[in-house]
Amino acid sequence: MPNTLIDALLAKAVGDRRFARLPDRTDINYAQFAEGCRHHAAAFAELGLEPGDRVAAQAPKSITFLQAYIGTIMAGGVFVPLSTAYTDAETTALLANARPRILIRQSRRGQIGCTAQEVTLEEDESGSLPLLARRQRGAFAVQPRDPDAIAVILYTSGTTGAPKGAAMSHRALLSNALALRERWGFTDQDRLIHALPLHHTHGLFVATHVALLAGCSMVFFPHFDAEQIVSAMPQATAIMGVPTHYSRILASPRLERRQCTNLRVAICGSAPLPEAVRKAWFGRTGHPLIERYGMTETGIMTAMSPGEVSQDGHVGTALPGVELRLCNDSGVIEMRGSGLFSGYWCNPPATAAAYTPDGYFNTQDIARHTDDGAIRIEGRLRDLVISGGLNIHPREVEDVIDQMNGVAESAAFGVPHPDFGEALMAAVVRDHTHTVDEASIRRHLAVHLARFKHPKHLTFPPSLPRNAMGKIVKSALRDQFMHHFDSAQDNR
Repeated sequence: MPNTLIDALLAKAVGDRRFARLPDRTDINYAQFAEGCRHHAAAFAELGLEPGDRVAAQAPKSITFLQAYIGTIMAGGVFVPLSTAYTDAETTALLANARPRILIRQSRRGQIGCTAQEVTLEEDESGSLPLLARRQRGAFAVQPRDPDAIAVILYTSGTTGAPKGAAMSHRALLSNALALRERWGFTDQDRLIHALPLHHTHGLFVATHVALLAGCSMVFFPHFDAEQIVSAMPQATAIMGVPTHYSRILASPRLERRQCTNLRVAICGSAPLPEAVRKAWFGRTGHPLIERYGMTETGIMTAMSPGEVSQDGHVGTALPGVELRLCNDSGVIEMRGSGLFSGYWCNPPATAAAYTPDGYFNTQDIARHTDDGAIRIEGRLRDLVISGGLNIHPREVEDVIDQMNGVAESAAFGVPHPDFGEALMAAVVRDHTHTVDEASIRRHLAVHLARFKHPKHLTFPPSLPRNAMGKIVKSALRDQFMHHFDSAQDNR
């Protein structure tokens, strides 16, 4: 029996072709990368890892982190990446669910109440993972794994509720990566700017898996730095990022069209793309931003093709192996296919609740079909605001507000109201011109939206709350303004 994921990901990991270039211009070739993966696999086996055991990793982004990931899968284990932004309390709760045999951390910090064998990424400590891996110089036999065996447990971002561990199989991860490589046309001639974190689908699966399958090279940034990325643009044929990344790159006066001569595709995902960012990127670089749509549980479901230009909210057509349907009454996207997760780790009730009776995963996202058969995301079902018995989709309101000159971005959300049940509010972030105010926004809304869709209150924060992947955390806004209408004085 083969090891489904490893056999595919390392098929092109041979020779002296560059795998990654680091910011200090250090190059790592494919043979060196693969050798390091094997050393890590052997080190894990020496530490007692058996097929099906979990290896949790809470450490900064690095090539060693990637080798630990691949090494875990080679040894038959299940990789559990955890954000370094988690507090010790949050980490303890997730480890209690994952129950790893081995825990990788940057250093020994805090008490996390975990019985796992702990190793670190710091070279000068006992129990250093790099040192353990370098001692394992012998040949390592890759452990065979069934295609439906779990390869990774990835905890959801938790914008609402406690994070749940999405268990992803070898089959799901590989089928999704193969479909993306084909949709975006990646080959061994591509050079991908990789500035995404590795505890999330986008950085660990979309970027890394596609690069490995194609055998292309990466410009590998341990941290996002807009100026470093601008400097790397001339050598890149591809870049992946979240909307916040592109907004920050656009803020650099050094970004010019001539730097993007070699750029073939710029891919954006993980959060809604503001129309202003889309237009500015095309104007500055001459290249469209290609959107894709997915979730931790489903992998990437839809994607645009290179060179395709779309309007706001369009995220392309379904990938091969993905079956989507829109509920007639609500427009909620339901999905099934080869890239779907195997369930929430040790949480059967949550798994059962996520599916329809006929086996489709309920994404809770609202969409509609465009004239050319693509999907346009309208918003989240849980974000739907029912005010006075009327349904309001916040995305529709945000789109209208974001069209205005002087608006950087906005977020519309519902809070309790003593008369209407729920009331819509909008947080509007001004751009550097500060040319918009409440009066101008309300005049604009009056032209474009029915009165019942107008926010009953506008607020102007300097920025919007976001999680580690740049998604706006509307639950934080709801909590902040939960009691705003308790006195019912603002009844526009």
